[in-house]
Amino acid sequence: MFSVKIIFFSILREKLNLREIFIECEKNTTLIQAIEILQKQIDIADYDLKSCMFAVNQKYVENSYILNENDEIAVIPPVSGGSNIIE
Repeated sequence: MFSVKIIFFSILREKLNLREIFIECEKNTTLIQAIEILQKQIDIADYDLKSCMFAVNQKYVENSYILNENDEIAVIPPVSGGSNIIE
């Protein structure tokens, strides 16, 4: 088993009132499996993580990426807002 740090950004950080969390992973745990572990540990049922981007150690990766000890996962929600009005 090893520990992975998960960092939340933007509206997700506000909704969860949480900046980061550590989860325990087994050898050969993929990014998507780590997100499933996360969903079981904290109440994020009302937020669709499928619309988020994920980065490991500050690089965007595929969901099948195999995590390593001390990796840092960033959960980045989609950007929203702005205006369609052009002045």
